[in-house]
Amino acid sequence: NAGFDLTLQGQPSLANVRGTIQAENARLFDPSTNLEIAPLSMTAHLSGGVAALQVQGSVNAGKLQADGTLGLAAPFPVDLGLALSNIDYVFEDVARTQVDGDLLMRGSAQGALELSGEIGLTDLTIRVPDTGLGTADPVPLVQHIGAKRSVRQTLARADALQQTSSTGSGTSLPLD
Repeated sequence: NAGFDLTLQGQPSLANVRGTIQAENARLFDPSTNLEIAPLSMTAHLSGGVAALQVQGSVNAGKLQADGTLGLAAPFPVDLGLALSNIDYVFEDVARTQVDGDLLMRGSAQGALELSGEIGLTDLTIRVPDTGLGTADPVPLVQHIGAKRSVRQTLARADALQQTSSTGSGTSLPLD
């Protein structure tokens, strides 16, 4: 179930939209991590170009809760807290653990975001089958800045020495 009650006061812009957006009994599934959040409920209160969010969900018998604000205009300021409680996580037949934690994300979605907090893993079990973990993926190309001669030789033997340099254009997320 999803619904909204929004009003526009003044010129058309997100800064002039006020109201509430809600979703109840939703489901979010990420096949790459095998995580499902269900039921998932979300409320966003919009006012003055800011969305105040409250999200709650169940994750594999545990709980997830997120609270905070997102700016709806550049530079899209972010101030979100995330609490994880008793979340059972299973990765194929290789690993199983219980996850607890508190995280905080602050900054600008267009610029520098910082993620801080703590995550705890309890009852961690890692299984290595008698046959091993299968074939290894190829070694990725590595650009090692200021590498010693011995490091360059090892990378060359593994055919993983990157010959060209690049400055990279991706966004980084500092962790605390």
